[in-house]
Amino acid sequence: MIYSQEEDYKIYQIQKKDIKNLSVFKTSFETDKYHLIFDLSLLRKIPAELITFFETLSEVVRPKRSLIVVIPDSDADDYEETLVVVPTFEEALDVLELEAIERQLDF
Repeated sequence: MIYSQEEDYKIYQIQKKDIKNLSVFKTSFETDKYHLIFDLSLLRKIPAELITFFETLSEVVRPKRSLIVVIPDSDADDYEETLVVVPTFEEALDVLELEAIERQLDF
């Protein structure tokens, strides 16, 4: 897993070898104070269990923070409403900003 951190968010670039170990980090993802961006662009095929993992994690994280999944060539309509999926990192940053504004306005 390739990890980087900015001022108020963390980016995790997931590789194939990381998929089985993600559940080990679930508690730290849930309690982390930063917004989370998971970039799946290094994966050729995205396993259904990985999407399920992010949907479950999103239900815990999203009331307080943003959780965004980057899947190139994706269509957000193909995923549950609880999971925010965007096709590019730039769009992930846009969503992060929009959600911050929504939280400030108490939407």
